[in-house]
Amino acid sequence: MIRRATKEDIPFLAKIILLAETSGHELISYREMFLLPEEELLKGFEIALDNEQDGHGLTYLSFLIAEVEGKQAAAASAYIEGEHGSSSHLMTGALINGFGMEQVLGAFKKNATYKDVQINKSNNAIQLDSVATLESFRGQGLLKLIFEEHIKQALQKGVEVLEIQVWAGNAPAIAAYKKMGCEVTLEKWINPEDKSAGGRIVMSKKINK
Repeated sequence: MIRRATKEDIPFLAKIILLAETSGHELISYREMFLLPEEELLKGFEIALDNEQDGHGLTYLSFLIAEVEGKQAAAASAYIEGEHGSSSHLMTGALINGFGMEQVLGAFKKNATYKDVQINKSNNAIQLDSVATLESFRGQGLLKLIFEEHIKQALQKGVEVLEIQVWAGNAPAIAAYKKMGCEVTLEKWINPEDKSAGGRIVMSKKINK
């Protein structure tokens, strides 16, 4: 079953956010940005997610959850960029609620090291984020079902394009999104002459066909 997340799902969603960052190809992750024990990270994200300001990836409202036999198995966030203002500003506010101003400013300072691969999100496009399946439920096509439902709901709002940003070294994720019909539309590299240094990719798909 695919359903919209509720407040009761927030602890599960906090785990999904961290699980989505375990490809090993991230240039910088929340773990590296905040340098907090896992328990404190999860608690911070639980507080951050407990908001009802839609239009960004750090509210429980943006998540759909896949359940298998009544158990939470997978989730993904999706929102329309610009629908309620800049998603980056909204996410910053949520992070400050969860971790405090000082922690967030310190985390952003570390993240600024990779400003050359930061990519602005396209307005009026549905943005996928925090995509993950619990290990014991993988291989069942759950994320495909979640994506299809996110797209269905976005089409009802007149959205024409889906976007997702992925780290360049995450070959399994890139292959999975290509199977969904997404194409690479933008690449940014730390060193274009030596792509082994890492980069970030935007993949997109027209959904109004």
